[in-house]
Amino acid sequence: MKKYYLLFFLLFLGCDVEVTESTVYGCCDTEAWNYSSDVTAHADSLCIYNFDITSPTNQNVWPIGSNQSINWSGGDTNLDVRISIIDASTELDEVLIFGDAENNGSLDWTVNVEPYSTGLKKLYFLQDLNSDGIYDTLNDLISFSDDFVVQDQNLPNFEFLTPAQGDQWLEGSSQLISWIGGDPNLDISLYLIDVNTNTTTGIIQGGVPNTGTYQWNVSCFDCLDGPKTIYIEQDTNLDGNIDLFIQSDEFSID
Repeated sequence: MKKYYLLFFLLFLGCDVEVTESTVYGCCDTEAWNYSSDVTAHADSLCIYNFDITSPTNQNVWPIGSNQSINWSGGDTNLDVRISIIDASTELDEVLIFGDAENNGSLDWTVNVEPYSTGLKKLYFLQDLNSDGIYDTLNDLISFSDDFVVQDQNLPNFEFLTPAQGDQWLEGSSQLISWIGGDPNLDISLYLIDVNTNTTTGIIQGGVPNTGTYQWNVSCFDCLDGPKTIYIEQDTNLDGNIDLFIQSDEFSID
């Protein structure tokens, strides 16, 4: 009877099943690290997938000293994971956060990047699947988070006031882009983003004084139809790395 229950379970998973007395179990999904095409039956529960890091995201700004939650899925749950933070553009300046963290999908972290500067960062996940002390892309799991910002504790991130969600701005009309936050003593840059492709369609203006407003003669820069957002960024450390950034609500250009 147990054999039939197993058969129904594997069929429910959508796997090719040939149940015999010598059945071998592997992975259904070829994206699994331990996938084998030689098995006669499959069970997804035995698959090991690369990490999917869900926090931080590219919308996060984490101040130094703040308590933040790192969240993920994937990897071998029986092995520890090594987590570092690195510079997003160079993938250098590594600071080890956790050397042997339990792979349970969540960790709390008090943000610190010393001895390096704040700016655009990403997390770096490693898992030594062979337990040989050597990390390589062919035999181990290596994954990166989205880029996110680590900023000085007392510096507020930007918040858009306009455009607001659902606004319709006419091509060629004069519209006020407004925001709060950032370093008031340093310039900002503004970009137009196509939401459907998540790409920059044009530079609205660079070198804008951070006064909280910019009057824009609306241009779609020959973009496609669909929702848009405006992206604001600022290099607060004057080191060539973006420290503060955020996108506005979605709006349209007609």
